[in-house]
Parts: sequence; C-alpha cells; structure tokens
Amino acid sequence: MFEMNQYGRERHDPRDFSGDLGCGSVLLMRSSPLAMIVRYDADLRARHCDRAKRHEFHDLTLPTEGCWQFHGKDGRTVLDSKTLMVGAFDDEYGCRHYPDVVTNCLEVQFQPGTIDRDCEPLFLKQVVPAGSARSLIERALQAPDDDCFDSLLFILLDYASNCSNGLAKQRPSKLRTQRAKRFIELHASEPISLADIASELGVSRLRAFVSFGRKRA
Repeated sequence: MFEMNQYGRERHDPRDFSGDLGCGSVLLMRSSPLAMIVRYDADLRARHCDRAKRHEFHDLTLPTEGCWQFHGKDGRTVLDSKTLMVGAFDDEYGCRHYPDVVTNCLEVQFQPGTIDRDCEPLFLKQVVPAGSARSLIERALQAPDDDCFDSLLFILLDYASNCSNGLAKQRPSKLRTQRAKRFIELHASEPISLADIASELGVSRLRAFVSFGRKRA
C-alpha cells in the first residue's frame, strides 16, 4: 500500500478542514481517501500579504468569485476565475486581498502519499490557465462514488501539471499511472480487471495496458 505519511506527516482528517483560518473561512465540500475539495471564503478585513505561508498539500486553487493577488516565485499575479494556482507540498507563497472585494475559491487538495515521489516536480509555473477546471471540480462534487471523484481530480491534476511544466498532453502520463496504482491499492482485496482500470482512467483497455499494465507485468 502507498504511504500516507511519506512526507513525515500523518494523513489529514478531512473533518479538520472546516472553520475560521483568521484570513477567511474554509468549508469541506467533499473528500475521499486520496483527495478533498474545500471552499475558501476570504475575510474582507484580511488584506495582509504573508510570504511565510507554505502549501500543506499538492493542491490546486480556483477563484470562483472576485480576485486576489498571489505572491509566488514568479512575482505577483492577480488571480481570478480564468486562472488556476498550483502548489506542491511545502512551496512558499503569499497573498493579498483587495478591500471590499468578495473573494472565494475552490481548492483541490491531495492527501500525503497520493502522488509518488518519482512524479516530482509536479509544477514549475505556479499560475496556469483555468481551462475546464471549474467543470471538472463541479463534476467531481457530483460524482456517484469516490473512484469517479478521484479520477476526475486526477484529470485536473494532469492538466495543471502539464500546463505548469509547459508540456503538451503526454501519453502515457505519469499521473495517469499514479491514478491506476492508487485505484488498485484501494481495491486490493477485490478482483480487478484491466477493463476496470481502463474505465477509471477513461481510456481503452489497450491504452491502459500501454500506460500501466506493461509496466507492472
């Protein structure tokens, strides 16, 4: 099984991710053993820029209303609904909220151990085009089960990583392989076929074999 504490930390309890953070409030929208989606609403009184913040997860942040200023390794960038902020665990960043601008975001956070170390670095640029991020997040929130929820969020992570690294869509994708590995680990006590894996990856059985099965053979 994959390590949930490969960064020296225990897996986070999703129930801890609702409440007041001082600069705003967080509400847990949905979670699985691999990932969670939370909604963040900024406090209009919190205008400070704190450069000491660090990402506690591999995460993706999509502004859904308003805008705010992000301070990262590439300088200052204004984030709005057309942008997606990406962050790897322990990356440093800062932010500044504008007075009288209502701001909220949807954040996708991946639990420790969900992504193997050999897939890093996941991100170079910290801000990328949002693309279909909102649609994928909304579909994930409505997903019928955790497997579908996880697969949709891995699709978004794959897109964000490729954009951040200036790559065209890769086939086979390392992150697609990660999704297959996590699916197998979570269903280790059940009979799993190549067709099951292909269904979770959203590809043909042949593509699933090329992307994953041959590596495990």
